[in-house]
Amino acid sequence: MSVAGEPPTTKATVVHALVVNDSEGVADRLRGRYPHWRVGVADSYLSAISSLSKTPVDVVFACVDATFDEPEKAVAGLREAAGAGTRLLLCCRAEAEPLTRQALSAGADDYLICPLQDKEVDAAMSSSSRSDIPADRTDDAPRASTSGAATAGPGGAVALSDAEWTGLADLMGQLDAPADEFLKSLAELLRGAFGASSAGLVFEGTAATSGAAMSEPELTEPLMQGSRSIGHVALGPARSGVYGEPERLKLRHYARLIGNLVTTAEQHRRLHQMAYTDELTGLPNRRRLLEFLRRLLAEAGRKESTVTLLMFDVDFFKRYNDEYGHDAGDEILKGCGEMFRRNCRAHDVVTRYGGDEFAVVFWDREGTREPGSRHPSNVLPIIERCRKSLEKHHFGRFNMPEGSRLTISGGLASFPQDATTVEELITRSDEALLRAKRDGKNRIFLVGDGEDGGQALGEERPQASPA
Repeated sequence: MSVAGEPPTTKATVVHALVVNDSEGVADRLRGRYPHWRVGVADSYLSAISSLSKTPVDVVFACVDATFDEPEKAVAGLREAAGAGTRLLLCCRAEAEPLTRQALSAGADDYLICPLQDKEVDAAMSSSSRSDIPADRTDDAPRASTSGAATAGPGGAVALSDAEWTGLADLMGQLDAPADEFLKSLAELLRGAFGASSAGLVFEGTAATSGAAMSEPELTEPLMQGSRSIGHVALGPARSGVYGEPERLKLRHYARLIGNLVTTAEQHRRLHQMAYTDELTGLPNRRRLLEFLRRLLAEAGRKESTVTLLMFDVDFFKRYNDEYGHDAGDEILKGCGEMFRRNCRAHDVVTRYGGDEFAVVFWDREGTREPGSRHPSNVLPIIERCRKSLEKHHFGRFNMPEGSRLTISGGLASFPQDATTVEELITRSDEALLRAKRDGKNRIFLVGDGEDGGQALGEERPQASPA
């Protein structure tokens, strides 16, 4: 007889297990829990299928992650190779649970949430009738009902209804949503799942609620990340009846799912932010610029409004780098981004395009402009303010030579007058920038202004060398 918390005892039977795609340390966990088991590892589903066709085992633990395509086919292949007499258990993180549940229909017997819990492994194995599994564990409770109510599963685990799984799967598609919107959707899911008059959750100091005001929660459960508390979920009074032990178990299960969901969403937002942000200046990068322009030009086409793109770079930037070092060059780039962001309108978008080249998108919220108006009327004053700010900006790591100043050259083009696509707009602006450089730097060139086009930024003064 086993003592609670200790592994089951065995005197005669050795269990042969195979762990597939072991990304969660399942094999080590099983070896520690069941030292008499013989645990093998297959690095992929294909190698596992090949192995099973030659060497049968008693139980297969197959790990599933959220990146899997068509897991049902992989699980069906394992089932066919293992045979009907082999126990097939799927293992996954909570965020991959909806996907794993779909794969059950392909022939798996059950699934477990990682990190594995000893009692849940015992319970999942109990229906195999092995002599080394505690007799007081049963696996005769259904995993889920289709009536909309959750039911108790093996070892006290809670199975969710199909409607609840659908709701959770829908939330997996909202990982890009702002944090407050995502938490609000979770609160609404909780309220519906428990038939509560109100529900709420707090994650890392951000709160969201759904339903009536909640003065005193009826049920609460912490959200955990390992051993660290990251928030909690709470339910107001039930709309009918009272909460019992099944609801307490169910909320505990939901808290684990939600804890993983909010953590995953936060990581997703952070990675998304990193992918679209220039590391040095903190400005949106080229990828973000292209995405924004595609949306903006589609909207501007419908509203018949103007979008103007400025491409500019720093005059003599290479000389600054060569004379003062790359730290000085980095400081110049950060200063340029800061000056433009500070002096542009709040809705205009300042980006670092690459190297010492920047792109600024000027657009108008009000729609159609006056007939004959080619550019937003306040673009040139904005650029002039930025130019003056750069001239006066103090660069702490190096001193500009007496009489010298930091200048920029740029090119302006507008949609739809000068270009009709994102690619054309960038090309025309870049061509205008090159014209400004050829014409002597420290100026912008307006597309379509003729052979003598190009407008100097401020009064003409001799350009001092950085040396």
